[in-house]
Formats: sequence, C-alpha cells, structure tokens
Amino acid sequence: MKVTAQQAREFLEEIKSEDRVAIFTHKDLDGFAAGGLFYNFCEKKKCKKIQVFIINYGERKISDCSLDEFNVILISDLAPSSVAEDLVKLDDKKILYTDHHPEEKEYPIPEFVLELRMNFQGYIPSSRTCFEITEKENANLKWLGVFGTISDMGQLYKENDEFLGKYYQENNTNFEKTYSFVKLLNNVILFFSASTEAFYKIASLSKVSDIKKLKEYYEPVEEEWTKLEKQFKEKRENFGKIVYFYFEPKYSLLKSPFISGLSGNEPGKVYIFAVPKRGNLIGISGRNQSREYSVLKIMQGCLSGLKDGSAAGHIAAVGGQVDKSDLETFKENLRNYDVEKARMNG
Repeated sequence: MKVTAQQAREFLEEIKSEDRVAIFTHKDLDGFAAGGLFYNFCEKKKCKKIQVFIINYGERKISDCSLDEFNVILISDLAPSSVAEDLVKLDDKKILYTDHHPEEKEYPIPEFVLELRMNFQGYIPSSRTCFEITEKENANLKWLGVFGTISDMGQLYKENDEFLGKYYQENNTNFEKTYSFVKLLNNVILFFSASTEAFYKIASLSKVSDIKKLKEYYEPVEEEWTKLEKQFKEKRENFGKIVYFYFEPKYSLLKSPFISGLSGNEPGKVYIFAVPKRGNLIGISGRNQSREYSVLKIMQGCLSGLKDGSAAGHIAAVGGQVDKSDLETFKENLRNYDVEKARMNG
C-alpha cells in the first residue's frame, strides 16, 4: 500500500522495545546511509534485536535470509525487482519499504507492505528519505543523509538543492569539502567489500570528524584509486561521446564510485567502465552526468542479444553485466552506437 512520509513516520513511531527488527539495504553508500539511519533509529527505540542484511543484486536475496525471529522489516534502496517476489511470502511481518528506483509494473509490491516513494518530488535518494522520516531521532545524523544523497549523484538534481544547501549553510561547508568525506566513506565500504563490518563502522559514527578514525581502511583504497586514475588516462578508449575503460581493481566494488568520480570531469560524455565480476561475468557501469543522454538506453541497446547481457538503473546511472566471451562484441557495439538516438528530449 502506498503511504505518505507522515504515514511512514507513524509506522516507525509505533516500533517498540520488544520488537525484533530486520533491516535490508543496498551495498552502496546511499544504501548504507539509509540503513544506518534506520539502524540508529531502532537503537534509540531500544529494540530487542536489530540485524542488518546487505543486498547485492544478483548475489543475495531476502529469501536467502532467516527471518523467523523478526516481526518488523525495514527496507531501503532496493529496486522492486529485487524484493517483490520475496515480500509476498512475508505477510506475517510488519514491513516498511522505501525506495527511489523507477517503479516496475511487472514487480508490484504486495498491498500489505507499506511502500513509501518520493519520486513525485523527482530524484530523491533513499538516504535523504530515511533521514527525513527519522529526523526527530536522528537530528545529529543529517550529515549521513547528505553524504548518501551525494554518493548517489543527488547533487545533480535541483530537487535536492534546498536539502543540500541548507546543510552546507548550517555547517559552513560546500559541495567540494563534503564530497571529500563522501569519498572516504565510499573507500571504507570498498575496503570491506560492502560487508556488514563496513556498515557497522559507518553506522557507529556520530559526527563527520569521526570519519578520520577509519583512516586505516580508506587510505589503502585511496592509493588504489590514484593508481587507477593513471591507468585511465593512459588506456581510456574514446568512441565519440562514449568513453570506455576496462580495468581490474584490487577492490572489487571500486567500479561504481570510481566512474561516478571520474565522469564528473567530463559531464557531457557517456562513461562506460567494465571490470571482472564473479565467474565469467563482466560488470558494467555507465554514467552521463549532464543527463543529455539515456545511458540506460545505450547500455540496453549495446548489451541486447549478448550472453548474460543485462542493464538496469536510472537514466544517467546504470549497472549491468555481460559474459566475458561477448565483451569485445559489446565494445564494438559501443564504438558503432549513434548516441544521438539516446539523447534526452528537451
């Protein structure tokens, strides 16, 4: 059942100390921030049990987790296709689901689940939504909602200007300074391969300055980032508006934040990065920070018909995969693709 932010707040306020809460969230910083805000909310409620489950698309599902002992489930930043079928089996639980991915008609959320979507306001990352519905209890953690929003490229959308601008003003800071801390937290997640260990280290931070305590985790990733930036400059391939780069990072999840960081230097270009995944799969990430082109349309078109080829996500930020036997074909498809076919109207 679709609910408003106020109804979601009322649901959360009814959580009691005797409740056992399972929190499901995505493996990136938007997900970690959103889940962290839920976690700290439940901590303040002194819930009897709180357990966090990190979901990585294609590798873990809700149905893989034992949930018999939990009576409340909170879900953030997980696309409908990754949760809908599993939620049908959980009608004995009280569930709040909040997400900002596009709705998928073929994957409806069950009516007994409270579904909060802020898409009517535009592109609102899950971490911002989770902060706004727990603000009373998490007033000191606005920075976490802001960091998650920026990590998911929320600063590119005018609907987040007021939320971010107010934070900058309140803390005498700006985007550049804030992003430097966002990058450090992303590095902590990468160091621990998006495990719950990384989640709890981030969720336990009470203020921005505490991030420095995690130096031993983010510095090695920073060194890897610097090395890969040099490789990118030397080995990038340019197909007109498309920039393609294949690399093999030491930290398997570096691909997404790396492409988000570098693509900001050329917002009018379409960046496509490829890295080895598990088995024979190659993970693909696409970005276009100017939002002139639908990266989703480009990647779906170039992956169509290829072995294990798929792509999903937002217009300007997409994730996908392909079997390594078809990687060169994918690359040729990119080389020959007419990006004007993917230009956004207006």
